[in-house]
Amino acid sequence: MRLRAACLLLAALLLGGCQGAAYLGQAAIGQASLLAAREPLDRVIADPTRPQSLRDRLTLIRELRDFAGSELGMGKLRGFSSFVATGRRSVVWNVVAAPEFAIDPLRWCFPVAGCVSYRGYFSRDGAERFARLLAARGNDTYVYGVSAYSTLGWFSDPVLDTWVERSEIAVAALVFHEFAHQIAWSTADTGFSEAFAQVVEREGVRRWLAARGEDARYDAYVRRQSVDAEFAALVERTRNGLASLYAEPLTSEEKRVRKQQLLAALREEYVARSRSWLPVDRRDGWMAGELDNARLASVSNYEAQVPVLQALLAREHGELAAFYRAARRLAALASADRAAELAALGSPGPSLP
Repeated sequence: MRLRAACLLLAALLLGGCQGAAYLGQAAIGQASLLAAREPLDRVIADPTRPQSLRDRLTLIRELRDFAGSELGMGKLRGFSSFVATGRRSVVWNVVAAPEFAIDPLRWCFPVAGCVSYRGYFSRDGAERFARLLAARGNDTYVYGVSAYSTLGWFSDPVLDTWVERSEIAVAALVFHEFAHQIAWSTADTGFSEAFAQVVEREGVRRWLAARGEDARYDAYVRRQSVDAEFAALVERTRNGLASLYAEPLTSEEKRVRKQQLLAALREEYVARSRSWLPVDRRDGWMAGELDNARLASVSNYEAQVPVLQALLAREHGELAAFYRAARRLAALASADRAAELAALGSPGPSLP
């Protein structure tokens, strides 16, 4: 009982802030339930009654954890040393919302995680109720399931059945991505934090496959990442067009009509561009949903700053320790200062200290 109470308190402090008793309660109970259900990874791996496929995959994750700590220079890490069977496809559901005539999503601030442009719920019903409330206030909203999330090292995050059955490369990418959040996190810039994790993920997968002598498999991974970047650029161009539209001196009805025209153009361009993509790389299901400011913002959160942070890694000559130091320093800067330094990375110059 004492451990559960401590978990509830810590989860509330991490996830809640002044967000209302109902939100605090679901966040704390959801996190505490996961922590209470953890089984040591080694015990599950050694259990002959468990499916061999699960034991093999958990063995791989243990190896990936060791690789991240040593070969990727992440040092001592918390998490992925236990397993939880949730029995569902998503562990949390995120709500993204943006005003009808603005591309920037609403943000919520928490005591430890800082300000983020989504709000997570451990039940889909809770997420959808909150989305309906925001929609009633005139916002575009988007609810989506998430198979993994990071508590930034505050808790020892478990391996979850929501993602353990992915392909080997997808599992490696997720492990490296989530551990990257323990290395650098901006409390004021979701885009920076996610882009940093994306860059670490991609470099980690490259090095992991090279260490296994499987460089050829990296080609398929790079192809998928190239499609991700192309898709993100397509969405970002549409968001830029919407931003210009919203700044025009038009009536609300005129903006609504033009907004739908721009979103229809996005669908048409997607159809044309995606013809050359493999079926596994297409986003047909995502594109079939209602397109609005919130849905488009959910893509921008993860991809917009990836190129500039890849440039930072290149400027540090691929030295991960130097890249981590530079990223941590950038994460600690005020938003305007960080934006200025990231913009400067597009021009020749010395590496960041």
